[in-house]
Amino acid sequence: MPSSYVIAASQSRHMSSRQRYIPLNTLERMNKVEFKIINALPEHAEVLQEWLYQPKNLEFNPIYKSNLEENRARLAELCSDFSQFGPGKKMYWIVLHQENPVGRLSIKNYNSESHSVEIGYQIDERLHGKGLGTIAVELLTHEVFTKTNIQSLIGLVAKLNTASRRVLEKCGFTMTEQTPDLINLQDIRRDLIKYVLQKN
Repeated sequence: MPSSYVIAASQSRHMSSRQRYIPLNTLERMNKVEFKIINALPEHAEVLQEWLYQPKNLEFNPIYKSNLEENRARLAELCSDFSQFGPGKKMYWIVLHQENPVGRLSIKNYNSESHSVEIGYQIDERLHGKGLGTIAVELLTHEVFTKTNIQSLIGLVAKLNTASRRVLEKCGFTMTEQTPDLINLQDIRRDLIKYVLQKN
């Protein structure tokens, strides 16, 4: 079953991160916007590949060239639920807005000592500037913190990627350190900023 939440878009910016996670069947307000996150499946390989090669993603994120069939195979190997997740594993979700795919979410690099994971997120570049990134990360935070014993989420963002940094800051993440000289596949050096969100 997909995770489903309704967020009152006109009020969300005035509420704390914890207050924004409201189950679908308990919210009775006007002017709602529905979002869902569903497990990424091999059938999503085409749209994920399209997003992967969008200019903004290429500017700030290292990628490994792969074809559609290779991506389908990778998606088939991903964990489908949290009971399968652990060190060396990855989970991917598709963000749906009114049943249409608008972005992706992921977790990886589980640390069993600190009970932390690294998150990833991307919104279709054609939909930037609409606040969808913030909503998507909030949905991921809710999903992870309510269904697992994971205690902290880590976001690594290129220093110059101010839009992505704003998403994390709006979701309550705190900047903790800067890591110099991330090298992407275009041989461009980027400084990374590390953000952390604690469960409690």
